[in-house]
Amino acid sequence: MMDFDVEWGKYKCRLIRCWMASEEKCVIWLTNLPRAEFSADEVMMLYRVRWQVELLFKAL
Repeated sequence: MMDFDVEWGKYKCRLIRCWMASEEKCVIWLTNLPRAEFSADEVMMLYRVRWQVELLFKAL
């Protein structure tokens, strides 16, 4: 897993990249969540849960 600071225009973000061996692909998250409060693992978990919520609303 890699965690980078990036600048996108006037925005400062974190780019988190992780190889998912079970899915055989690289997954990338771009977030503004502070590193001091959220580890890369926590960010990945939050985005995966958020995606499940979005899929639930789509199904409804």
